[in-house]
Amino acid sequence: MLSQTFMNYKYFYILLLLLSLSQTQAHAQLDSLRNVYETSEHDSTRVIVLGRIGRYFEAVNFDSALYYYNQALALSRTPLMKQHPKYEGSTAENIGFAYIYGQQNMEEGIAWMRKGLKVHQAASNWEETLKTAYNIAFMFGRQEAYDSANIYYQYVIEQNKNLDLPIRLHESYNNLGLKYYYQAKYEKASYYLLKGIKLRETLANTDELHASYMNLGLVF
Repeated sequence: MLSQTFMNYKYFYILLLLLSLSQTQAHAQLDSLRNVYETSEHDSTRVIVLGRIGRYFEAVNFDSALYYYNQALALSRTPLMKQHPKYEGSTAENIGFAYIYGQQNMEEGIAWMRKGLKVHQAASNWEETLKTAYNIAFMFGRQEAYDSANIYYQYVIEQNKNLDLPIRLHESYNNLGLKYYYQAKYEKASYYLLKGIKLRETLANTDELHASYMNLGLVF
């Protein structure tokens, strides 16, 4: 009995030590990011660093996270940074993620992601546009707002026709097919799932092919 009690205390102190080391490392990382921000001569680097500091605070203090994200957003909107709009778009999307994962506020989060999408669209930055549109579709899917999710998945699929390399195309086919399956629209579900499988078969990476066939099996 005494031996068991000793072992329990031992594991308890080991856990405390690990937590202490983790906190020490996190504070060291935060200090390092702040140092990079203070010494950087490039606003683009400062926007990225402010975003990473915001992400650090998401899990512990949402107000602090939002403060740093807003600092990044303001900096991304200065005249010089307006020449590189991807920073503004990405920051807006990150604020959206913060609301979704930090506050479980899906409505506000998606609203911010849409702001980021508009910035990317206006700049004709199609890689960021389609990644953000895909993320919005995914979030609508989590809400079971399938009609809204389908609109954005369809948008990603349609815009990919103008690109040489696919961006979130296979994932959009697959997820769109699943959303139609959940809506009991089986003909559309099988159509898009098969499109995703055919695309995946042409790519070098076929790791997800098995999962795609399993999804198709749900329909039949």
